[in-house]
Amino acid sequence: MAVYFIDYENVHDEGLDGVASLQEGDRVIVFYGEQIKSISFERHMEMMNSKARVEYIETHKTAKNYLDFQLATYLGFLIGKGEAGPVYIVSKDTGFDSVIDFWKGRNIKCARQDRIAEKEKKQRKRTGKKESRAETTSDKLSEVYRKKIRAAVKEDELTAGNYTSIYRAMTASKDKLELNNMLVKAFGSARGGAVYNHVRSIYEEYQAHKA
Repeated sequence: MAVYFIDYENVHDEGLDGVASLQEGDRVIVFYGEQIKSISFERHMEMMNSKARVEYIETHKTAKNYLDFQLATYLGFLIGKGEAGPVYIVSKDTGFDSVIDFWKGRNIKCARQDRIAEKEKKQRKRTGKKESRAETTSDKLSEVYRKKIRAAVKEDELTAGNYTSIYRAMTASKDKLELNNMLVKAFGSARGGAVYNHVRSIYEEYQAHKA
């Protein structure tokens, strides 16, 4: 199965997009340094609930390329131990392309991408499937509003995926009626109505801020 090496200092939280959809046998190895140690609440929930095996490796120095060399070294170590890939380096740093070229020349499927879900995006392009308006706008909601939403619905016992549905509804809805309809569609009539009542005032604040 696939192994994802996450250059967290480079891609931050966005690099973990798609971790919830990984399968048993997949492996995620997150490299992070002293400067960046925080992961958002909903992302942490996704990682905890993911079927993939998730590991964390902290680098204790801040020298230039220190994390990069450790990541590349560990990748080589695992391949030497028998890892056959596919292997993905999740980073925007093109310096890793030399590592990719090295292993490609030795029959190891290896690639660099901006986030875990990059393969899914490429598959959409090949099949002609378009993302919905909600899918393309969910990442526009700031962490300030996300925190307010989490506080408002904390008694509703929601999953990380449920939070994502609310965020998407908040950013994609043109008005409160559409917000209510999207939440009802996502959660059902009774629960969707309850969630709507909890986040309605936050939605009004969000819309006023956008104006």
